[in-house]
Amino acid sequence: MTFLFTERYMDINTGHISIFLDNNIVNIKDKVIHNYDYLLIMVVIICLLIIYYKENFNKYYRKYIDGKFFYVSQLGDDFFYKKSIYSYSTIIPILVISLILSLASSYIVKDIYLNSYFGEFGFSEISAWLIIAIILFIYTYIRLLAFIFIGRLFGFENKILKIIVFDFLRITIFLLLVNVFVFFLFYFVTDFEFAKKIFETNRYIIIFYRFLYFLVRIRKIKHINLFKIIFYLSITELFFSLITLLLGYDGLRFFSINRLS
Repeated sequence: MTFLFTERYMDINTGHISIFLDNNIVNIKDKVIHNYDYLLIMVVIICLLIIYYKENFNKYYRKYIDGKFFYVSQLGDDFFYKKSIYSYSTIIPILVISLILSLASSYIVKDIYLNSYFGEFGFSEISAWLIIAIILFIYTYIRLLAFIFIGRLFGFENKILKIIVFDFLRITIFLLLVNVFVFFLFYFVTDFEFAKKIFETNRYIIIFYRFLYFLVRIRKIKHINLFKIIFYLSITELFFSLITLLLGYDGLRFFSINRLS
């Protein structure tokens, strides 16, 4: 089985699943060949971080994986909302999700769209992975600070802002992990383009879900003018998220295809 699913030097070719499936039934296209050694190093680093966080911050770890935010049950008096955005209990989850998303980008998107960009500067796969992770990490903190800064301009209490910030992290981390898993599942059994469409569609669903969630959540905690909340969330959630998707990912993809190819 090892020889069937791998190439020389332990490179994994996910296109071998086509051996078992009829191309007339499922549209299987050749996948990019992955370097198993680099992939193993990345996965081990991510797993070690998750294990460290679970062992040292278990009560916070449970909050990120339980998925109970779907029920909008807590009112903000929980210990989870009393930490700092600069504490290790906040930094490590952001770092983990940045590394996971970067792994997906460096092994899938880079091979299709960004290979010429990274190849132009001679970056290794590990270097590209870390560079993308750093960009995602910094971007996440910019989003958190935007929630706080703009919220203070709107006169929101610090308690409300902390709930928004940490619920934003919980929802984003949980649903992005689900989205990445679904993407790889479809990528494995179909082809890249179809899996990418699923991934991109889910990103918009996550954005509008967060908007509706915060709208209900804030109103449940404290009665605030509805127009004020909608205006605030339209700026901090819809505007920044949609701009990121439309000008960030799509713009970078267009630049990679048309300028660097």
